[in-house]
Amino acid sequence: MELIIGIQKKGPYIFMGYSAGGTLAFELAKYMEQSGYVVSDIIMLDAQARMKKWLETEQDIINEAQFTVDFFTSQKVYKKYFDDVLKEELLENVKNYLTYWNNSFSTEMVDATIHQLKAIKTAETENFKHWEEHDKDYCLYEGSGTHYEMLIEPHLKKNAELLNNILANKFTIKV
Repeated sequence: MELIIGIQKKGPYIFMGYSAGGTLAFELAKYMEQSGYVVSDIIMLDAQARMKKWLETEQDIINEAQFTVDFFTSQKVYKKYFDDVLKEELLENVKNYLTYWNNSFSTEMVDATIHQLKAIKTAETENFKHWEEHDKDYCLYEGSGTHYEMLIEPHLKKNAELLNNILANKFTIKV
């Protein structure tokens, strides 16, 4: 929080997160609001709320992390983003990411408006719909691409346009 306030002294603040980063953005907004700061919006890209553990054991986390790293480093569309030398570091980062997300349970309400860009083919599971219970002004948008494609072309451009439209509505000066 101190780093954010060091850059922007007062709100309203807008946070954004993709996947488990949406949970992190929600928790940060909740903490900032509880500390007396105004958070106007949380923008989530295909972020499902956690209501219970997904992976039961440390070995489950390690297995899922290895599967994820193997998947991304073997796919032509993603391979250009990964260097074989960094594969072990990537594995460690994915394990940490999965551990965080697996143990993050979103509770309580926020005053900020949650904007959710849902990826295509993402089922509206209970975890996904759970955000509506935490925000009185929940907005759902149909994003472009599957969960893994949202931040690469051609879907990146379409999702950036959606984000720009959301932000444009926040910064329109009313005379």
